[in-house]
Amino acid sequence: MTGDLNITERVVRADDVRAADPSDEAQERTIHRYGRISILAAPGESAEESVPEIRDMRDLVDDPTEVETLGLAAQRLRQSADYRRAKENRPRDGREWDMGDCTSVVPVPPQVAESDSEQEAGPTSSYLEGSVAVGIVIVQGPTAALSFSEAEVVKVIAEVQNGLGWLATANPLAGISFSYDIQNVNLSVPADPSAADLEAHWRDPAMGALGYSADWNGVGAYVEDIRSRYGTRWTYCAFFTKYPLGHFAYAGAPRVVMDYNNDGWGPDNIDRVFAHETGHIFGCPDEYADSRCTCGGAFGRYGLANGNCENCAAEGGVPCLMKGNTFTVCGFTPGHLGWAPQLAVNNFGYNAGSWRTDRHPRFLADTTGNRRADIVGFGDAGVYVSRAQPNGRFETPRLVVKDFAYQAGGWRVERHPRFLADTTGDGR
Repeated sequence: MTGDLNITERVVRADDVRAADPSDEAQERTIHRYGRISILAAPGESAEESVPEIRDMRDLVDDPTEVETLGLAAQRLRQSADYRRAKENRPRDGREWDMGDCTSVVPVPPQVAESDSEQEAGPTSSYLEGSVAVGIVIVQGPTAALSFSEAEVVKVIAEVQNGLGWLATANPLAGISFSYDIQNVNLSVPADPSAADLEAHWRDPAMGALGYSADWNGVGAYVEDIRSRYGTRWTYCAFFTKYPLGHFAYAGAPRVVMDYNNDGWGPDNIDRVFAHETGHIFGCPDEYADSRCTCGGAFGRYGLANGNCENCAAEGGVPCLMKGNTFTVCGFTPGHLGWAPQLAVNNFGYNAGSWRTDRHPRFLADTTGNRRADIVGFGDAGVYVSRAQPNGRFETPRLVVKDFAYQAGGWRVERHPRFLADTTGDGR
């Protein structure tokens, strides 16, 4: 396991992944890319080693870049026992977020004018499917209080990796992968808590130091540059700093801004806060009470209401990353992220299989103990099972019991209830 995610990760050469049979990624697939390095993920402990793993940076043909070195160091940190213990004891685990609305607390500055390339590229983050370029910009200042240690830099990359790794594996059918650019900027600009624009005070010189225009337009040019460089569908960037901010974490496309100390949530919760802010980048509203949310509105790719808002949902809603400190989502967030329904199995339907609600009960249950929900259907000839696959799809249904069915046994919905339960305590 890596971090506190229920996945197995392996670090491999990106070229080896591209050269492999595409069908191999049905079991494990790329979720992170750092230059020539890819991090593959598979659910639980089910990884199949279809391509060789990199265990040492010296396995690369050429000298490793800083991006590659940091990506591997972050992944190794996430595999450590200390990191896993920190996640097991993370502060305020499960509690609702207590900040104000983090999409409007610091308004997105007006853009002077879009360049021709930005106009041609189109939206930066309409919905979260496919490939995404992520620019991580660590902005340091001239004093110890504004500086990051080497360990803190790796910590930032590891937390981003953990948070986005959870998003990438939450819906395998969305085919989400993240390609990273990492910039570590050292400024001579002193802190100024009374600056009229606390973000622009350090952001503009940081963009200038990276070779872009020293203003908000430079941010737009930067994210389009990395999108073009990595050939991704979407793009955004995140600034991590210790300079004074108007709010410790907030988002407005195409950027996220975070204070390393992460307010009272602490650095060990950067992963979830960053994933939450990334949710905003891709269309999700806040759901916690202090954001003053309502259950109305139209959000994300499909214009869905904010039905899990703590202020108005039944019993305050259910646990969700957009409502609190948890790696779970409610029934509304997938639609806000733009995750489109996809055909996962061509059976168990009215036309596909001729199943009927008054004859053929169908259930979801883990029949193997691998923590994936399989489809169990009581058809005409007996009980059919279609086991869930790591890629989000299901295997072809197979007949496992010739009984408990409409014809095989003469069972009727109105007379003979059927249930699924773990009768042995083995998790199945």
